[in-house]
Amino acid sequence: MTERRQRSLAITGVKFEPYALAIGQMALAWNELHEALGILFTKTLASGIESSLLGIAIWGAVTNDRQKRLILGAAINHIGEEAHLQFPQLASDVLWIIDRTHSLEDKRNNVVHSPLAEVTSELIAVMAGLQMGDVFPGGVLNERALKLSKSTIHVGKNLLTEMNIYRDYAEMLASFSDDIFTAWLTPAGTWPEKPVLPPLKDKA
Repeated sequence: MTERRQRSLAITGVKFEPYALAIGQMALAWNELHEALGILFTKTLASGIESSLLGIAIWGAVTNDRQKRLILGAAINHIGEEAHLQFPQLASDVLWIIDRTHSLEDKRNNVVHSPLAEVTSELIAVMAGLQMGDVFPGGVLNERALKLSKSTIHVGKNLLTEMNIYRDYAEMLASFSDDIFTAWLTPAGTWPEKPVLPPLKDKA
């Protein structure tokens, strides 16, 4: 029987735990963001209970997150002149959230789909500018891991810190989406301000 290949980082190991936590939190923040966007989508169609149910059905039938955002963008531009007059920032702010989520998507995918490894070779440590024992995107056959590596260790960024930035970015967009929904329900209230997001300058 062929012996199973020895992996450089056991996924249940103590060293892996903070990365597993960061990946899990980021995935949950991403899911919460799309839940908040889905609520905005149902609101664009909601002139009554039947319209709300229709929005829920349509949103749930689309299985691709980017496609969900695209139908929200299409819907928000066609909700009627009254809504645009009453809430002049509504369409532009929702489209801003969609655009920022597009920017985050590739980085989020890089994190979720990258295997991780521990530096056990002095040569790799020197070439990557890492220390022995550091955790890094270690899939040499994985395009996502290579992209994540280029956007973190190749520019002197801490991998775990970068993961948490992506999580916070998604959480801030989700909160802003919730605030827009609340303001949309209360026309006499104050319209929320855009959050100041962490920069996502590097193309990964």
